[in-house]
Amino acid sequence: MLPQAHPELSDRKELSEDYMGVFYRTNRKYICISFTIAFDSIVCRELLGCDISKPEGAANAKENGLFASVCPKMVGDAAGILDEMINE
Repeated sequence: MLPQAHPELSDRKELSEDYMGVFYRTNRKYICISFTIAFDSIVCRELLGCDISKPEGAANAKENGLFASVCPKMVGDAAGILDEMINE
């Protein structure tokens, strides 16, 4: 179960920096693990099969329509993971 903010604390500023750090790291880890389970990686070059930080890799991704086909699915699935977390 993910840590939840105390119901009486409606303002994020009321939470201690330490608690928010733990809350952030725990949720970030959950998202990364869930995404990795679904796609075997969270690294763009592994997901796309090319290194878009290099001109030839970016050109390859553009020519093969990866930005239009792969990226939207990944973003949508990441949003689904967040939606599950929020509604848990």
